[in-house]
Amino acid sequence: MDRAWIKQRKLETKLIDGWLKPKRMRYKTFERLQEKINDCERQKDAALIMVMARMGIVL
Repeated sequence: MDRAWIKQRKLETKLIDGWLKPKRMRYKTFERLQEKINDCERQKDAALIMVMARMGIVL
């Protein structure tokens, strides 16, 4: 999960305030970055669910 946090933080530094498109960035590049950030979020969610399952916490 730490790797996903680090990767997401690096990707967000390329954007303004972590989610806005910089002025001269192409939309295709912006959309690609957003998708990579969403992938990191999915990885973090999956890791959290696994930890909760190990602890016996059921959603």
